[in-house]
Amino acid sequence: KEQFTWQTVLNGTEHLAEIPVQNGRADAVSVGYQGEICLLLQESDRIRVEMLYPESLEAPVQVGEQIGSVQVWMNDDLQAEIPITAEQSVRRIVLTDCIQELVELFLLGNTNIKFAIL
Repeated sequence: KEQFTWQTVLNGTEHLAEIPVQNGRADAVSVGYQGEICLLLQESDRIRVEMLYPESLEAPVQVGEQIGSVQVWMNDDLQAEIPITAEQSVRRIVLTDCIQELVELFLLGNTNIKFAIL
């Protein structure tokens, strides 16, 4: 006869990754999750945790926007899912951003240019 015990599978807040952002004021956005998942398990149960999020994003990205999910599987059955969210916002590059970079280059000598006009 197998005994059941409560086990915490995920607990708290975790920073997961920096995901590249296309056409954004920043090169990448930090993503993570917040939450707790506890399951009633037998010794024979198999637990699998999957982190599902894209390799890159397109700006704009809003803080708190759902980017993906953390899935907890037990014996090939989905038991719980927690959203993976953006930890900060990234604005989309607009023409005024490019003009500002050019002004800084030519008037202030700033050689740390982030944007290119194509």
